Amino acid sequence: MIDAVKEKINRLAIPHGFGIVPVLLHLGGISDRVYETNYFYRIIDITDFLQV
Repeated sequence: MIDAVKEKINRLAIPHGFGIVPVLLHLGGISDRVYETNYFYRIIDITDFLQV
């Protein structure tokens, strides 16, 4: 998943003065390896927003 995100970021035309901050939005769980890489600035579980 991280390699796919890196590839998509490399394809973007980033205007001068802007940057990219990778954030992962997910529904359900993700593997511990994704957490351990510390690649994503934030990892957000969408179910946190669905709880009432």
